[in-house]
Amino acid sequence: MTRQDAMMVIGMPTITELLPNAKTLLEMDVEELSDVLFEIISSLSGQQRIGHFGFQAITVPLDSYNSADWPANIRPEVKLALSEAFSYLQYCGLITRDPSQPPDTTYFLLTRRGRKVTTSQRLVQYRQSALLPEGLVHEAIMNKSRFSFIHGDYDVAVLAAMKAVEVAVRTACKYADTELGTDLMRKAFHHDTGPLTDKTLVISERQAMSALFAGAIGAAKNPSSHRDVEMSRTEAARLILFASYLMSIVDERVAVLGK
Repeated sequence: MTRQDAMMVIGMPTITELLPNAKTLLEMDVEELSDVLFEIISSLSGQQRIGHFGFQAITVPLDSYNSADWPANIRPEVKLALSEAFSYLQYCGLITRDPSQPPDTTYFLLTRRGRKVTTSQRLVQYRQSALLPEGLVHEAIMNKSRFSFIHGDYDVAVLAAMKAVEVAVRTACKYADTELGTDLMRKAFHHDTGPLTDKTLVISERQAMSALFAGAIGAAKNPSSHRDVEMSRTEAARLILFASYLMSIVDERVAVLGK
């Protein structure tokens, strides 16, 4: 450990101060443990640099701590759990490698997002947003749904996602705004006359595609349009990903028709 790393340890709360014993730590899931690590990292009083995987600044106190509650024989497991939680903070976009350091640096910084997280509630909200991986959620849907999703308004987030699909289909077909809902989808993907139907498919598959879009709007969008719907974040994330899949089909058909 470098002298600079050692200085960062001074004044920081430690794992052994925040948790009663190693058994408790090992029973925590990665999200819960990442909350604890973020509390430690956020205590640096303006110093945003922390050690790689937390071992330089976070686990050093543990290495020198002699207690029956933190037995040496399970410290490798403890460090693995801490490493997983540290990596999870990276995945959530709360910490990142320090770009001012060499490529093999062991230093990290709080990200712009990380610096905005000032309460445990905000941390939970950002952690929840990790259920919507940007690489899988369509950009247009992410822009419409993410804010509601991370604030726990899951039915609103799904409504926004399915509405985005509806608008994309209407725009692609150049239909009037009066074309709505399941009727719009059946018309746009009609097995014979639909502007977005893929005539290279057999008729049964064209009919299935029409039913897929109409069913999605009818089952996922329409209920939230008319009443409050109780929905878990996992269910909402799955429906938002499904809406992204539908949007990708619309994009493909628009691209083909544009050639």
